[in-house]
This record gives sequence, C-alpha cells and structure tokens, in this order.
Amino acid sequence: MTSPKRFPFTAAHLSRNDIRKEAYTFLDKYHPENTIPVPIEKIIDLKLGINIVSIPGLREIYNIDAYFGKDLQDIYVDEYIYRHRSNRYRFSLAHEMGHYLLHYKVYQDNNLFKTIEDWKKLVEIIPDDQYRWLEFQAYEFGGQVLVPLHHLQERYVVQAEVVKEVQATDDPIVIKDFAIELLAEDFSVSPEAIRRRIDNENLPFPI
Repeated sequence: MTSPKRFPFTAAHLSRNDIRKEAYTFLDKYHPENTIPVPIEKIIDLKLGINIVSIPGLREIYNIDAYFGKDLQDIYVDEYIYRHRSNRYRFSLAHEMGHYLLHYKVYQDNNLFKTIEDWKKLVEIIPDDQYRWLEFQAYEFGGQVLVPLHHLQERYVVQAEVVKEVQATDDPIVIKDFAIELLAEDFSVSPEAIRRRIDNENLPFPI
C-alpha cells in the first residue's frame, strides 16, 4: 500500500502586525503613490509582469476563485468573477499575492503541481491547522493591501461624519453600517471586507 503524501511545508505563525509589515513593504515598493483604491490589477500585470488569465467554470467546477500557476508567472481567475464581480476579483488577486509573498516555498519546493487537478490534490493533503494558517495569512494580507490601516482610519472618520449629517442620526450602529457602505466604494472592496478590517483592527467608533 502506498503511504499518503505528506505536506512538505509548515506555515510560519505570522501575527497581524507581521503581515501588515509585509503588506506595507509591498505597497511602498509597487504603489508609492499611496492612493486608494489600490490598483492591484495594474501592480500585478504591469509592475510584476504576472499574467492574469480568466478560466470559465473555475469556481463552479473546482470551487476555486483564483490560484497561481506552477511557474508563478500566471494567476488563473474564475471568468465570471473576473468579468462580473470586480470587488471579489480585486480581493482574489490581493489574496493570491499574499500566498505568493508569504508562502513562496509552497510553490517553489518539489514542483508540487502542474495542473489545477494537482493543485486540488495539494490542498487536500495540507493538514487542517496548516491550511487555516495559510488562508488566514493570505486573507489578512489581501485586506491590509487593499484597505491600508492609515487610509481606513482617515476615511472612517470622514464617512462617519457624512453619514451623521445626511442621515440626521447619532445612532452609532446606523452610522457605522452606512459608513461601511461608503468605505467599500472608497476602497473598491466589499462591505464585508471593510467590516472585517474595522473589527480586526479594533478601530474605535470615530464620533
């Protein structure tokens, strides 16, 4: 009987501060203009020279939004997300860059995969605790890149004031909920991504 394959990588236990440093290093190098929304597609395509390739049915058939090809020169993205879900598309790109920068050895070691089927087999042999760390770190990196803390703090104050005036309310829950919708437009991400960033950073209510 063939013994099961073992996953040849252990994820480092990076804190949010560690990941923020990596995200800021990435932004300082590839987006010194420091504007929002962060042009993640242009950074990947034009500055890093990585091809972005849409694939029909990637999500439907394989339950994958996006993944890096073996040679690290291509990011494959579900075609529907690429064409119709711009916020999710942008976050998928940032998420994959998190894997690329934080988990390079997964791609580099042992030529682990050549096809999407190989990639799925690789995912299946990752121990649950390792998979959770890998995904947490990539999600956190994506959020830190697309919604940098200093911009979030600044815009949260501005948009909360806007909501307070337009809605004529002092209710902090109402103000936060409406401000999150406006912030999502500022950063070109989903409201859920903004809420997660606010909660993860423990940002105080700005008014």
